[in-house]
Amino acid sequence: MPSFFKKRIMKQFRLVLCCLLIMGSFTLVAVNLDNMLGDLEAENEFLAYVDESYTEEQARDIKSQIEAIPNVSQVTFVTRAEAMAIVNRTLGRPFSAIYVEGHERHRII
Repeated sequence: MPSFFKKRIMKQFRLVLCCLLIMGSFTLVAVNLDNMLGDLEAENEFLAYVDESYTEEQARDIKSQIEAIPNVSQVTFVTRAEAMAIVNRTLGRPFSAIYVEGHERHRII
């Protein structure tokens, strides 16, 4: 009889162990997925360009309209001059020089 009880206890132990393993794995996946989605929500960024025909004042009016949208945490307005300075700083030389070089090479004579 003692071996019968040992086998029964071992079966129950294995069942509990499997249940804990499945539940632990599911919980681990759920927590990691929640963390990854939270990071993705925090990094959500939207970049919009304003038509060149708009004046700076009209573009700033659009900024206030965008700020009024729910779930928008921050709006940054960058003027054309500031954007060109950022591009020049990133490229290491004036964008206009690069643009002209590219077109001169591909000019049709």
